[in-house]
Amino acid sequence: MNLFALSGIIVGISSFFFGYFVFLKNPKNKANQVWLFFSLSIAIWGFGGWRAVAVPKGELEIAYLWWQVAHIGVILIPVLFLHFIYSWLGLKKKLMLLFAYFQGLFFLGINFYNILTKKYLAGLFIVNHKLIWDFNSFYMNTHYHPDIYWLFVFLWFGITFYAYYELYIHFKKSEGLKHDQIKYFFLASLTGFLGGGPNFLPVFGIHLYPILNFLIALYPAIMSYAIIKYRLWDIWIVLGKGAVYLLIPSTAIIIGYLIVFLNGKLTYPIPFIFLAPLISLFISCLTCPILNFYKNIAAKYFYYTAYSLQQTIQKLTKSFSQIIELDKLTKLISYSLLEALKIERIGIILRKPEKNEFYIQKLINFEEESINNIIDQKSIFFIQYFQKTKKPLVREEIKLLTERIRNEKNSIINEEKKTLIKIQEIMEKMSIAVCLPVIVKDELIGLIILGDKISKEAYTVQDINLLVGFSTQMAVALNNALLYRDIWEKENNLEKLYKLTIRRELEAVELKSKIEE
Repeated sequence: MNLFALSGIIVGISSFFFGYFVFLKNPKNKANQVWLFFSLSIAIWGFGGWRAVAVPKGELEIAYLWWQVAHIGVILIPVLFLHFIYSWLGLKKKLMLLFAYFQGLFFLGINFYNILTKKYLAGLFIVNHKLIWDFNSFYMNTHYHPDIYWLFVFLWFGITFYAYYELYIHFKKSEGLKHDQIKYFFLASLTGFLGGGPNFLPVFGIHLYPILNFLIALYPAIMSYAIIKYRLWDIWIVLGKGAVYLLIPSTAIIIGYLIVFLNGKLTYPIPFIFLAPLISLFISCLTCPILNFYKNIAAKYFYYTAYSLQQTIQKLTKSFSQIIELDKLTKLISYSLLEALKIERIGIILRKPEKNEFYIQKLINFEEESINNIIDQKSIFFIQYFQKTKKPLVREEIKLLTERIRNEKNSIINEEKKTLIKIQEIMEKMSIAVCLPVIVKDELIGLIILGDKISKEAYTVQDINLLVGFSTQMAVALNNALLYRDIWEKENNLEKLYKLTIRRELEAVELKSKIEE
C-alpha cells in the first residue's frame, strides 16, 4: 500500500468519526447537522481516493470508477463548508449559497451520468483515457488541456476562498470569544485545505506527490473539538506543545546520526557495538536540557500571554511573604495582572473582616459608582452568586451556561438562570470580562474583576486555570493583609482612645486644682 492510499484511509475514518461525534453533541443544532454532512463528504473523498490509488497497474477501469466515487465528496466539500460557515455565523446570504449548491448539483449530475451510463469517452468531467500511471504507484486523473474539469476546480477554490472571506469579515466585526473562535477555526480549517488543495497539482501536470493529504486528517479532528468546546482551546498552546514533543525525538535522531557520521570520518572509528550505548547515554543526558530549551521557545512564541502570566504569578507569589500592607499588596497585584494579561481594567473588591459588607479596595479604569452599585444591598444577588458557586465566571460563557439550564418547573433552576442573565447584563454594561472569587476556608473574602484584553482576544482555558490556581495563594495573602489592617486599626483606635482618656484625666486634674485654688 502506498502512502497516498494510507492517508485516504486515515482521512476517511477520522472525518466520519469526528463528524458523527459533533452531531451527537447537539443533533438539533443546524450547524452541527451541516458539519456532519461536510465531514461525510471528506470521508467519501478519503475512502474513494484510497480505493482509487490502491488498485494495481493494469486495472484502469476500477481506478476510474473509484475516482468518480471520490469526486462525489470532492464536489460537495466547498459547498458544505460554505453552508457550515453560514450556519455557524448566522449569515442569511441565500443567493451565494444557492449558487454554490447549484454548481455542486451540476457537477454531481455530470459525474453520476458518467458513472451510470459509463460514457468513458464522452469528454465529461473525468474520462478513463486521461488516467495515467503516476509516481510509479497509482492511476491519477489528469486534465492537461482545458475542459469542464478546469471550470470545476476554479469554482471549487472560488467558493472556498469566498467562505474564508466571510470568516474574515465576521472576524473583524467580532470580539472576545467569537473573535478567537473564528481565528482558530480559520487556522484549523486552513490546515485541511493546505493538505487537500495540492492534490489537484498532479491533475494539471505538476508532479508533486500528494503527501500533504495526511493533514486533512487533522482538519476534522481540530475543528470538531473547536465546535463542541464551550470555551475554545488555544490553538497556539496545542501547536506549541505538539512542536515540543515532535522536536525532541527529531533532535535526538539528528544528534545520533551526526555522531555516527563524525565517527565514520575518524581514522580508527569506534565499532558500532560500543558506539550505540555511548550515543544513548549522551542523548539521555541531553534530554532534560533539550526539553527545557524547546519548552521555553514554545512558551515565548506560541503561548506568550500564558507564559507571561505564569512568570508574573511566580514573582507575585514570592512577594506575598514580604508585603503585609493591604494597599501595597493590592497595588502590586493590580498592576502586575494588568501588564501580564494585557487588559484595560481591573478591580479588587474585599469584604470587611467579621462583617458581610464588601467595599472597593482597588480600581483601575472602572467607574467607582457603577462598581459600588453591584456590591450594595440592592444588587446583593451579584455577590451571593459567587458566595454560592465559588467559581470564576467568564462573561462570554454565561449565554452557554444559561442555554444548558433548561426551562423546568423547578423554581431554583429558573432562579439561577435569571440570576445569570442579570449578571451577564451587568458585566456587559461595565465591560467586565471575568469575575474571579477570592476564597479562604470556603468563605468569599473578595472578588477580582478583570476587563477585556486590549487585543480583543478571549481569556483562554489556560489563562483561567492559572488565575484560579493563583487565587488560592492570593486569597491567603489578602486575608492576612486584611487581618493585619484590622488589628492595626483596632490598635490605632485604642491608642487614640487611650490618649483621649489620659488627656481628659489631665484636664480633670487641672480643673480640680484650679477649683481648689
